[in-house]
Amino acid sequence: GWGGRPRREQQAAQADAQQLVTQERGRMRGLALAAAGLLASVGSTLAECNNACSGHGRCGNDDVCSCYPMWGGSDCGERKCPSRLAWADIKDTTVTNREPHFYAECSGRGRCDKELGQCVCDSGFEGEACDRLSCPNNCNGHGRCELMSSANSAYDGWDADKIQVCVCDAGYEGYDCLDRKCKLGDDPISRYDSSGSAEAAEEQNVAFSVTNGFASGSTFLLEYEDWRGAKWLTRPIPVLSADGLSASFIEEALLSLPQRAIDSVTVTLGTTGAAAMDFTVTFDSTETPGNQPKLIVHTEGCSDHGCQPVYAGIRDTSVVAERGSPTVTETDGTGQRLVCSGRGKCDSEFGECRCHRGFYGHACEKQTLVL
Repeated sequence: GWGGRPRREQQAAQADAQQLVTQERGRMRGLALAAAGLLASVGSTLAECNNACSGHGRCGNDDVCSCYPMWGGSDCGERKCPSRLAWADIKDTTVTNREPHFYAECSGRGRCDKELGQCVCDSGFEGEACDRLSCPNNCNGHGRCELMSSANSAYDGWDADKIQVCVCDAGYEGYDCLDRKCKLGDDPISRYDSSGSAEAAEEQNVAFSVTNGFASGSTFLLEYEDWRGAKWLTRPIPVLSADGLSASFIEEALLSLPQRAIDSVTVTLGTTGAAAMDFTVTFDSTETPGNQPKLIVHTEGCSDHGCQPVYAGIRDTSVVAERGSPTVTETDGTGQRLVCSGRGKCDSEFGECRCHRGFYGHACEKQTLVL
C-alpha cells in the first residue's frame, strides 16, 4: 500500500505546476495586448497631423491642422496674401447686407506667391494687395500720383481710395502729364465780346477790415496762379499807409513774381482807413487776357523757421484772433484765353506755339498781316 502513495503525490504536484504555467501564459498574453493597444493609441495621437502643421498651426481633432493667421494649406505650410475690396465681384445674394465689392486676396487683380506671402499684381495695379490702380506711365516724371479721394474731393465712390490719377506739375498736362502746355492768349483779331462790346480787362477788388484798427506792422501776401499752373507768393505787403502801403508797392510786388508770371498790372487804392482798406487790381496786359484766376489773400502770418516768406500777418489792435477777413470780388475779363490765341497749333513736345501765317508771339497773340 505504501508503494503507491509517492506516485499519487508526484502526479498531483505535476498537475499544480501545469496549472501555474497556463495561468502565467494568460497573464503575459494580456499584458502584450494592453501594450500593443497603448502604442497604437499613442501613435494615432502624436504622429498623424501633416508635417506637424509646419510649425505654423495646432494639431486638432481628427488630426487636422488649425493654422495661425496668414498661414494656410493642409499642413499650414503656405503663406496667405493680404486681402482688400475686390475690383470686380459677383454679389452673394444669400448673405444678408452683403456689400457689392467684398474682400478678395490680392483684390482679385494679382496672383499670391504662397512661399513669400506677397501679391504679384496684374499689369496696371499696385500696392501690397494690388488694391490701387497705377498711374499711367508713372506720370512721366512730371506729376504726382494721387488717390482720387485726394485729387478730387467731390468724388466719393466706393473706389475713391483705390483709383489713382496724375496731378501734373506746372507747365504739363494730359492724363499722364506727358504734354507740355502752350501759352494762352487773346485772339488778336477778335476785340469784341458776344454782345458787341469792346473786350474788358479783368478786375479784382481785395478788401480787409478789423474791429478796432490794424495793428502797426500788419502785412499780407497775394498768391497768383499763372497760365502754367504755377502758384506764386508776393513779398509781404503792408496794410497801413504809415508802414509804406501804396498802389505802386502792390504793383511792384505782383510784377516781381518769378518767370514773368504777370508782365503788367494796374493797382488802384480805395479805402485806406485805420480799420478797413481795399484796392483793385486790373490785369491790363495782352499777356494776361480774359478771365484770370482769383487772387488768394494770406493774412495768417508766419514767423516759424522755414517760412517763405516770413510775414507778420494782419492783426487787430485789441482782438488777437482777427485776421482781417479778406474778400476778393471779381469782375471777369471778357477777352479770350485760348491756347495759342486760337491762331496756332500747340507743339506739346516742346510747349511752343506754331503760329499760323500772319501771326506771331509766344501765344500767337500778335498779327503781322491784315488780310
